[in-house]
Amino acid sequence: MEHKLEVDVHAHWNDNPPVYRLYVDNEIFTERTFSWISYQFYLTEHLCCNLSTGVHTLKLESLNTEYRFEL
Repeated sequence: MEHKLEVDVHAHWNDNPPVYRLYVDNEIFTERTFSWISYQFYLTEHLCCNLSTGVHTLKLESLNTEYRFEL
């Protein structure tokens, strides 16, 4: 069954923009550089997933360890 997920991504960074990946159940859905000013903007990711009934996992992986993300 198709499900639509909306996830607000907030990034906290200073120097170089951070890069992140979003996964649903270990399947990568996006890889993006967060290049907007962190204290002024957030990004809404729209994901369309075919998911069966049950528990699923949403994971954000930061490719830069010095940055902090909030979903």
